Amino acid sequence: RKFNKLTVKVKRPNVNVTYRSGFFNVADITSQTKSNSNDAIFVQRLLSPYRYDEINLNVASIFAGSENSVSTLRSFINVKPSDLQFIETADGKKTANFDLIALAFDENGIPIARVGRGFSITVKPDEYAKLLKTGLACNLSFATKEVGLHQVKVAVRDNNSKKIGTISQAVNVPDVKEDEMALSGILLENFTVDQWKALQNNTLKSSASKMQQDTATRQFKKGTVLTFNYVVYVFPQMKNIKLANLNAQMILWKDGKEVFRGASEKINITEKFAIQRQTQPGAFMLGTDMSAGNYTLQIIVGEQKQTINFELVD
Repeated sequence: RKFNKLTVKVKRPNVNVTYRSGFFNVADITSQTKSNSNDAIFVQRLLSPYRYDEINLNVASIFAGSENSVSTLRSFINVKPSDLQFIETADGKKTANFDLIALAFDENGIPIARVGRGFSITVKPDEYAKLLKTGLACNLSFATKEVGLHQVKVAVRDNNSKKIGTISQAVNVPDVKEDEMALSGILLENFTVDQWKALQNNTLKSSASKMQQDTATRQFKKGTVLTFNYVVYVFPQMKNIKLANLNAQMILWKDGKEVFRGASEKINITEKFAIQRQTQPGAFMLGTDMSAGNYTLQIIVGEQKQTINFELVD
C-alpha cells in the first residue's frame, strides 16, 4: 500500500480549493474476486479518490457540534430512486434494499471515522411515483476526535442491482481546546408563500425530515421562501472583549457577485466558562425576478465563515 501524494495548482485568482493531499493505492481486483466479492468492490470504491455515479447522490455533510473533545459530523443524503432496482411484490407494492456508508478521511487521506446502515423501503405505486420526484432522504452521523479538514465520502450500494454511487465533501472540524469559536454547517428548508404564512400563524409545523431532504437536494423554485439555520459555538477561551462585538451577517452570492446582504444581527453570548451554543435562524424570498442558476449562501460571524450552495430553478 503506497501513499500517492497529490498537488493541486489553481490559475484562477481568489479561489479556495479543498482536496485530499493524497491517497493509498487499492490493489486491482481480479475477475475471480470481482465475481465472488461484491463487498470488496464496495470497499474499493469507497476508498478510491474517484467518484462513481451508477447511483446519483446529493449530500450535505456538516459539523454538528462538540462534546468532551469529540465532534459530531452529520451527512444529509438524497438518493435518486430511479437508479435503484425496485422489485415488485405479490401485492403490487415495490421494494428496494440498499446500504449506505459514510467515511471520514483526515488531511493525509487516512480513514479516521465511519458509519454505515442498511435501508429497506416498500411503497405503493402512488407513493413510488411521488418518491421519483422527491428522492429518498436519509442521514448518517458519526463522531471524530480529530480536528481540521475532513473529507467525508458517502457511498451507496443497491443490493438488487449491485450498482454503486459515491460522493465527497470537505468539512472543517474546529479544535475546541484552541479555537475561540466555530460555526456549524447550514441547514436549509424551502416553503411556498402559503406554507410560509401558515408557519407564521402556527398552523403549519416544520419537520426534521423535510429539512434533511431540502438540505441534501438544494434545488428550489423561484417565488418560494428559503429558511436557514446554523449554530454559533463559543468556546471558553473566547476573550471577553470580543463578546460585545460578535455579529452575524448573511450574504447571497451568484457567479462571484453579491446578490443580497441581510441585516447584521448581534449574537447574544454571556461570560461562561463552558461551550455556548446559539442557534441562528433566518429566511429570505427567492424572487421571481432572480435568474436561475447556482447560488452560494454565506454566513459570517466574527472571523468565521460558512457556506452552502443551492440551485434556483424556474
